[in-house]
Order: sequence, then C-alpha cells, then structure tokens
Amino acid sequence: MQLVNIATYYNFDGWLINIENEVKPYQIPLLKYFVKSLTTKMHAYIPGSQVIWYDSVLKNGDLLWQNCLNDLNRLFFLNADAIFLDYHWNEEKLLLSKLQACDRGTDVYVGVDVFGRGKCFTEGGFSTEISVKEVRKHGLSVGIFAPGWVYECLEMKDFKENQFKFWGPLQDLIPPRVIEDLPYCSSFCPGFGNKMFRNGKVIDDKPWHNMNLQQPQPVYYSSTECSLSLYSDDAFNGGGCLCLSGNIINEEKTLEFNILKTSFCLENTCLVSYTFKPLVLNVDIGLCLSMISGQGTYKLHLLDLNNKKFSGSNSSLKCLTPAPLEQLLKTGYRVDQESFEQQTWIKRTYLLNLDDFSYHSIQNISVVAYCNKPLAESVSILFGELEVLPVYPIYNLMYEDLTCKYISDDSSMIEVECVLKWRHHSSIFCSDIYVQPLNEDKKFICTTNQSFYMIKCSIKSASEITVMLCPKTAGSEKLPIASIKIPLKM
Repeated sequence: MQLVNIATYYNFDGWLINIENEVKPYQIPLLKYFVKSLTTKMHAYIPGSQVIWYDSVLKNGDLLWQNCLNDLNRLFFLNADAIFLDYHWNEEKLLLSKLQACDRGTDVYVGVDVFGRGKCFTEGGFSTEISVKEVRKHGLSVGIFAPGWVYECLEMKDFKENQFKFWGPLQDLIPPRVIEDLPYCSSFCPGFGNKMFRNGKVIDDKPWHNMNLQQPQPVYYSSTECSLSLYSDDAFNGGGCLCLSGNIINEEKTLEFNILKTSFCLENTCLVSYTFKPLVLNVDIGLCLSMISGQGTYKLHLLDLNNKKFSGSNSSLKCLTPAPLEQLLKTGYRVDQESFEQQTWIKRTYLLNLDDFSYHSIQNISVVAYCNKPLAESVSILFGELEVLPVYPIYNLMYEDLTCKYISDDSSMIEVECVLKWRHHSSIFCSDIYVQPLNEDKKFICTTNQSFYMIKCSIKSASEITVMLCPKTAGSEKLPIASIKIPLKM
C-alpha cells in the first residue's frame, strides 16, 4: 500500500518492477501476489495507471533475461499490466512474444537500447528507427531505453539539432501523445537558454539552466517539408522557443506545421492566443484547430483581421478573427498591454464562445504559414507562445438583506440571515455553499442549482463570516471557488 501512496502523492503514472536478483522458489507465490496486488490497488487509486514487469526473474526464481515473452516469464505478465522485454531479441523472439501475448500484443514493450549494447537488432543511435519499425511490424509496443545517448555521445553544441534528428523519424511509428487537460499554456522553453526573456524582452543576459522551468514541448517533430527546431537566440518567455521553417512550394502558398495532438473538450468559453515573430518578409501565420462536433469535423482557422487567404466559411472550414480588447477585459483574462505593443513579436487572442462551440472538442493544433508573394528563401518563423485557457464564469457574488441577532439570551451564539446572489453561467450545473466563521472550520449549508439562496445559520459569536460558493459542471468538474466576507454587526 505504501507504493500506492507514493504514486498517488507524486502523481506517478505507475511502477516498473525490476527485480534483478535470484528469488527462492518458495518465494515466487509471494512475488506473484505482490505484483497482482500492486496492480489491482494502483488501478483502484489511480485510474489509468500501469504496473509493468521487467523481463528478468523467471517463474522458478532464476535470474535469466529471455528477450521475449514465453512460458518462463508469462506468469508475471498475466498478473501485471505489461512486460518490458530485454534488448537482445530477434524476429523469431518477436513472433513468439506475439503468440504468447494473444490479444495483448500492445502490452508487450520490446526493449530497444539506443546505445546498441550487446547483440541488439541494430547498432542503436540514429538506426533506432529500424528496430522500432521491426517491433511495430509485429503489433508489439516499444520501450526505448537510454535516449540520453544523444546528449552523452554526440557533440554538445549540436544537442538540439541531434535531438530532433533522433526523434523525428520515430513520430510516424509511435502515436503522438494526446494532450487532454485544460488550461494549456506553453512558450516551449526547453529549461535552458543563453538569456532569459519576458514578454519578448531580455531580463537577464546570462546563460542559465533550470529544468524546473521547462515548459510543454510539441508532440510532433519535423517532417520532410516542415522543420520544427528549438531556437535559443530569442524567445517570448523563458530561454527559447520554436523555429518553424520550410519552403512554400504548393499552389496554395501555405505550409502547415503540426504542433499538438489534443482532446480538449470545450465546456466553457475558451481564450486562445498565439505569439510569433516572422524572420522573413511577406510571411504571416494562422492557427488551425481541428474541430469535432455533433455535426462532424472541420478546420477552424484563427487569423489576422485583414487576412484574405482563408476568407469565408463552409462545412469543412471556418475562420475567426481576434477578439477586441474590450471583450478580453470582460473575461477576466489578464491583458498585459506591454505584450500587445511589442514591436517585433505579434500576439493574437481569440474567444471561442460557448454559445457557438458547445459540444465541440479540439483534436489537433497546427500552425499554417502563408505568403502573398513568391519567396526566394525558405520560410522561418519563431513561435513564441500558445495558450488555450477556459474562461471561467465571473460570479459577481454578493449579499443583501443581512440580519444578525442573538439566539435567546445566549450571547455566545448568533443567528445570521442574508440573501446570497451570483451571476448565472451556462457552465454551472449546481453549487455547494459553505459558511466559515472567523477562526473556525467551514460548514456545509446546501447544494443549489439556482443563482441565489437565502442563508440562515447559527454560529458562535464572531465579527465576520466567509461565505464560499463552489460551483460544479454537469460532469461534476469543479469550477473556481468564489468567496465573500460578510461583517457581522449586532
């Protein structure tokens, strides 16, 4: 149970169990029970978690790596979510693993050592792609071991380029990670830089390194036509940003860079912004959101107000222009006027109103570069920041008709009555109301689906109370809490 507590506290995805020593035969039933129990409890406390067994100890207790799933290690595979195989496999062992796994082929993670040590399928390094292709051909999953090879064995000065060179060819072989949670915000800072930037300005001109400041990176890498790379000579926030480059050669004069694979369900009005800087003339960009709704799928282009490239709308393509500053201020979004007045960085902000986008979800986010004139050089654009932020309702919580009186002759207790009111919002299904007297624990009052409530409660004599409104959506998702302090005067 302690392992479950640790995983819960530190937000682990699960456990990899690697026991690389011999186990006494009489202890095997206990080891089997441990694996099964841990797997069951992890599922109960952390839905979606995984317990993975490493290919080491056999069912008789011997320590002997099999490099495949077979009858000797299948006992532990059956009691865990998956198995991670050792790295010295061949095609025959892959076929056997597929056979032993039955309908659980994707639960077999075939180890691929990037260092290529021992009798690996390839020598590793940039040929890792070949090993991954072979594994995927047999319908098995891949466990890539020691990708630090890029950093440890190659030139330090070329690390960024080599990192993209290593992972780029693998993106078509491994499904991209789907980003599901909102809010999403990233300046794509890698956690290091030659300088520190804030809103496009240098605030510290010394090199720095702090991985705690790394921000989410794109889930896609470069393709044949489109190059995505880290850029550390300039940034909007942090120490670096994305550099999008390529040649526009199609008739539409556009180039599309995939950034994120998402599953953003729009349960509130959302604010979407992107910040960029063209490095060549006559180039502009738009953000393309792949949308899905009850009526089907379509592309939503977030463009400049004067853009004519994607003008008009139809069933497969719609366009949206930036929201006026007055609308943004009404949402409560912190508008940094300095950011909007940058001379080199361009920031555009849009509102996806829930009235227009209810029951919609964003499935993919890409950047579309376009030009109105032929270019003699390749397109280069710095992509500095991307935000997708739910605009939570502004409740305007207030009270009126307040009365306070002592209960009978007991001056230690008072009865408080007032009418609590707040603004209705379509995302609120119901609200819990709590009252917290000064220096005391909060007390639950009620759950209501109205936008007002008559509070009547008895409390110990105090100078003030705090009333808390805890709204929830229909799916029981908790919205931000609103509170108001009410002074009590007898």
